[in-house]
Amino acid sequence: MITIEVADVYPWLLVFLRTTGLLMLIPVFSGMTIPPPVRVGIAAILALLVTPLAGDLGPVPATVPGLVRIFIHELLAGLLMGLATRLVFYGLEMAGQLISTEIGLVLSNTIDPITHATATPFNTLLFYLGANLFLITGADHGSIVALARSFQVFPPTAAFDPATADRVVVDSSRIFLVMMEVAAPVVALNFLVNLAMAALGRAAPSLEVYSASFSVRILAGLIVFGLTLGITAQHLLSEMSGTPDLMLRFLR
Repeated sequence: MITIEVADVYPWLLVFLRTTGLLMLIPVFSGMTIPPPVRVGIAAILALLVTPLAGDLGPVPATVPGLVRIFIHELLAGLLMGLATRLVFYGLEMAGQLISTEIGLVLSNTIDPITHATATPFNTLLFYLGANLFLITGADHGSIVALARSFQVFPPTAAFDPATADRVVVDSSRIFLVMMEVAAPVVALNFLVNLAMAALGRAAPSLEVYSASFSVRILAGLIVFGLTLGITAQHLLSEMSGTPDLMLRFLR
């Protein structure tokens, strides 16, 4: 008869809970296209691989409340790390919404196949651009390495620093930075188009400037967005390169 000791399963279970929290928010793997049982299986496999690298995770708590507390501790740690990987994508979603509003495509909503929520075409396009860069650049591998290192930086017995909330709030400003880096060219162009159309309307009041501005804004916005896509990718690469360090900084 095979017997399994709690002490043998305990380290794997802690790693599994932290990994589960990470997979709940990490880009690509947290989408609705991956069924929850598959995500649980991925978390279990990653936990098997990471557990030997985690080192000593401390003894098993002697009481049930202590066990529940440390389980919640690990799940919250994983969620914080997942939030760090998600900030760039929140910025991309806001940038897509801002671009769509500026050029007049805010009403052309579709169903996002990842989240099953309504999204504008630019939301979906920017999300897939970020997801491809996240996988191509190996940021997903860096996130797994950061997960393994997190048990040395922030073991299960460590307490959350009261300053953690301040760090999360401060670093969350990256959302607005990414949004402005991506959407700024289109916003500036839209301002110039509106200014030119206003001047044309004053010079020739008989022209239907308001109606004509819609097609001009859409065409000019698409052209500028396409021309600046390479610069957008460079900004995203720069932001994603610091994701593993940001994941650990959220825990320190």
